[in-house]
Amino acid sequence: MTVEDRIRLAAHGKFRVYITSRKRSASGFTVVGTDGTKTTVPSKRIALEFLRAIVRCQPVRAFTLKPAGAGVRMIAEFARVVTQSRPVWFLLENVPNVPHIVVDGYEVQRIYASAHEFGMRQRRERVFQFGHRPGDDELVLLRRILSRPGPWAKTITTKHTHRNFADLCALQGLPRAFTVSGLSRSQKIRAVANGVPVPMAAAVAEAIRDRAVRSHWLAVCGLTKCACGCGRVCDPRLWGQRAGGVACRKRIERSRRGVTNGRVTWP
Repeated sequence: MTVEDRIRLAAHGKFRVYITSRKRSASGFTVVGTDGTKTTVPSKRIALEFLRAIVRCQPVRAFTLKPAGAGVRMIAEFARVVTQSRPVWFLLENVPNVPHIVVDGYEVQRIYASAHEFGMRQRRERVFQFGHRPGDDELVLLRRILSRPGPWAKTITTKHTHRNFADLCALQGLPRAFTVSGLSRSQKIRAVANGVPVPMAAAVAEAIRDRAVRSHWLAVCGLTKCACGCGRVCDPRLWGQRAGGVACRKRIERSRRGVTNGRVTWP
């Protein structure tokens, strides 16, 4: 397999791409295959379309307005990879109180989403930070309209080893018969509980794929995106609507007052 083949597969998630170290970042990248093989590639031969990351939630949940610790270090490391690889866009997913990632040369759209907005029966709040180059289109995230609200199941976590595995899979949008070979029951529960609900992930993927088309039609129809950045659609003709909901208005007000969850940059 050629170096070009490995790079192409990396862009489709078949291989992981990461910078070898801070000292050697100028010399190239290491492409690691699923079989463990490694290939060092000069930086000038890499043209990544995107980077995606899911930072562990546990070190992030306890963040205050002045975040610190392992969670910040992991996000800072992701910011370093983005800074040095310069993808067209990047996506970072975590819990709602994750700090805002700041990368020079990118604008970051912070999208708050909940599993119940996509047809799931649990309140699973997540934040997606979509980084793009200035002038590129932001995401328009289409939520589903629920036929009946609630009752909501308790948000599943990695500690819920006492719950029925099939029920947990259903709450995450997976088939009830879903399984992962080679793992114990508790390991399977941790794997499923750490994931993003499938319909939510699919909606975000579609929003990224169709961002140019959706932005075009918003302009044609005279609609705008919510001012809080959540990706909801607003109609300015309805009393000058700028926010998609009550939570959006609260986030806009917090932004006006300069209240944030902190910022993480690199270096």
